[in-house]
Amino acid sequence: MRLTNWLAEWARRRLLSRRWIRRTQRHGEIASSVEKLEERIVLNVSAPAILQMFESTYSNVEDRAADIFLSGYGGVWMPPTGRADTGNQSVGYDVFDRFDLGSPGNATLYGTETGLTSTVEELHQAGQQVYVDFVLNHNGFRDTGTGGFADAGGYPGFALTLNSGNNGQGIEDIDGDFHGAFEGGDLNGRLAGLIDIDQGKNHQLIRHPVDPANANNVPDGTTFNVPDANNARFYPDQDLTPILVFDPSTGESDIPIYPFNTGNPLAGDAIQENALALLMRNAQWLVQTVGVDGFRLDAVKHFETF
Repeated sequence: MRLTNWLAEWARRRLLSRRWIRRTQRHGEIASSVEKLEERIVLNVSAPAILQMFESTYSNVEDRAADIFLSGYGGVWMPPTGRADTGNQSVGYDVFDRFDLGSPGNATLYGTETGLTSTVEELHQAGQQVYVDFVLNHNGFRDTGTGGFADAGGYPGFALTLNSGNNGQGIEDIDGDFHGAFEGGDLNGRLAGLIDIDQGKNHQLIRHPVDPANANNVPDGTTFNVPDANNARFYPDQDLTPILVFDPSTGESDIPIYPFNTGNPLAGDAIQENALALLMRNAQWLVQTVGVDGFRLDAVKHFETF
């Protein structure tokens, strides 16, 4: 059922309900019970149910938006949106590229960036909040031991390894933005063999490079992390008015957070940041450009609480 029909269906059901109440009252039957029912409905302030809509393409979710509304749901929870490490049939928890949501001819298991954006818009019209699974803890299965992966550039936005020869700052860190392969425990170990991001490291790099001449770029490869002017769309525009926030952990105030320029995406300003900031930027991008309303955080016991 398309959204063009759901209002008519809602109105029809509303009318039938009102006719039933009038007919009941006209015959003097259980009028008081109807009033009590209405009172209970008024007093019901529980949050609306959220539908876990996994194992479904974006186009199918979009087509079912009206059905989701008529079933009484108030939100939809969808799987990770980024490109997966093990291919386009993966459900997405082995993250390869968080900013690659699929493209025509190279869709993810669920669809494309355009398809997701369209689905979110349709769900919003049906009165739904949209939540996606957000993976902060890890990337995929590949690491420096995977043949040719480091030479190709590794994970987009991340440094697989850092040495004086592959970055302009002369940073030396054999594990790059990650914990070592032989580390263990809930915080540092590899969950199900997935390479574990070290959110505590502070390697300040331009993680989606735009200018090939910038010495602060993340190490590039033959295929990934290659400077591209189109990467500007993954950054906020610092010419726009920021919001100012307070950090209770440090006491720092008036911290500016600039918005993404949805009218002119290529006006974004590439800046240096650590791996944790990349993850936060991805969350902001999903909210401000794709339109999601919130996140279910995956594997929360496996990364720092900050």
